[in-house]
Formats: sequence, C-alpha cells, structure tokens
Amino acid sequence: MKKFYVIRSKKESDRLDGIIKANNIEEAHEEVKENLSSSLLEGEIFLIFENLEPLSFERDGRVIVPSDKRVATIGRL
Repeated sequence: MKKFYVIRSKKESDRLDGIIKANNIEEAHEEVKENLSSSLLEGEIFLIFENLEPLSFERDGRVIVPSDKRVATIGRL
C-alpha cells in the first residue's frame, strides 16, 4: 500500500485534509470521491498525490506539488 496526501484547496489557501492508503492513484481518487467529496463546499477542490516526500507550502499558503507526480482532483464548482 502507498500513502497519498489529500489536500483541500480553497480560494484563500490549501491545507492537508488527510493521508490515505491505496494501491495506486486511481484507488486513492475513488476512496476520496466516495468518502470525502460530500464535505466539499462550493469552489473547493481536493488534490490527491502520492506521499513520497514531506509536504511543503509556499508563503501564500499554497501546497507545492512535486512536478513529477500524478495528481488527481475532485472539485465542487
């Protein structure tokens, strides 16, 4: 099993919403979609990507997503 970050992205900033375990990004996406997507408010997005290194944020509160990683998204617009 691999670990995946689940980041809640809002207009103002991003925050870590949790870490989940899944075999791959597709399974992680499905788990978040089934268990967490109903908690999204209008304009929020979940970013899901593999947890291979410590999470870091920019000065403005935005998460730094490693450029070589696949990212799955779930949003409520």
